[in-house]
Amino acid sequence: MVAGTLADAGYYMGDTMMPATGANPKGFFESREVEALNEDLVRTMLRPTLRERISRGLGILAPQPNFADAPAWGKVHWLAILPRYRDPTVTPAKAARIAQITDHQPFCIKDPRLCYTLSGWRPHLHHAVFICVFREPAITAASILKEVEQEDYLKGIRLSYRQALDVWACMYAHILYKHRHRGEWLFLHYNQVLTQDGLDKIEALTGAAVNRTFPDAQLARTKAHARPVPRPIDRMYRQLCALAGYTG
Repeated sequence: MVAGTLADAGYYMGDTMMPATGANPKGFFESREVEALNEDLVRTMLRPTLRERISRGLGILAPQPNFADAPAWGKVHWLAILPRYRDPTVTPAKAARIAQITDHQPFCIKDPRLCYTLSGWRPHLHHAVFICVFREPAITAASILKEVEQEDYLKGIRLSYRQALDVWACMYAHILYKHRHRGEWLFLHYNQVLTQDGLDKIEALTGAAVNRTFPDAQLARTKAHARPVPRPIDRMYRQLCALAGYTG
């Protein structure tokens, strides 16, 4: 939703934008170029280390989703479960693709895989600022499971609630414990993006005029439910709320 508020502010977001869907009728504001590049970068992180195999064997980390059963054309690796000590391998060819995107100034790129791949983009992000939007882990997990169930590009993927929670946990662990200590960051709960105060913060950080009519509370259709969240994940959520100044 944040990227949508900036879509008319003069930023380059990509040459080929992902189309809107029934699940996201206002659009994703994500480009095919960024998506494909980050897919390639995440693939370099999938081979498990011994430490990962032990963590999965002990049940500390959920199993990786069955990506081999997904359609070959599907961009599915935003569902990867990758611990925070993993980084992508950036070849000269991939670095050139990153540079081709970031040479467009100013740019605004959005992709959930950036949680995992940001270290590979860093050499090309000289004056970038960062906005991290989050929701409750249980709500996010429910939304992930709904997408896996409904979207054709995810046909064949089998995902449990525990795996969906670990997708949330691993992505935000990369941000909390690795990425946020470099650069200027703004943390926002999804609900804050629906407020004038939240939009003011985006404007103050970016210096851009945001579209204040874009956020739509009706799009937040996944509601809270009673499914449990492990304490370590709940602590991460509380830490994100503290960084965002969110008390809702």
